[in-house]
Amino acid sequence: MKVERALWKKMQRLIDSHPEWGILSVPEFVRRAIDSEMRTRKEEESSRVISVCLSSGTKGKRRKAP
Repeated sequence: MKVERALWKKMQRLIDSHPEWGILSVPEFVRRAIDSEMRTRKEEESSRVISVCLSSGTKGKRRKAP
């Protein structure tokens, strides 16, 4: 995978300014970023919430509030 030199340098400066992250190289940073993005998308996909309102069989009539 190719990365523009300007982006590479930005990532390197970010890595250098945050040694507490434990990231030693741009390729490692990119791998972690991709892994994180994939995990986030998978979690969002698997945690979809569907709201359903169940009511009695009064077809075409409005339900009264309790």
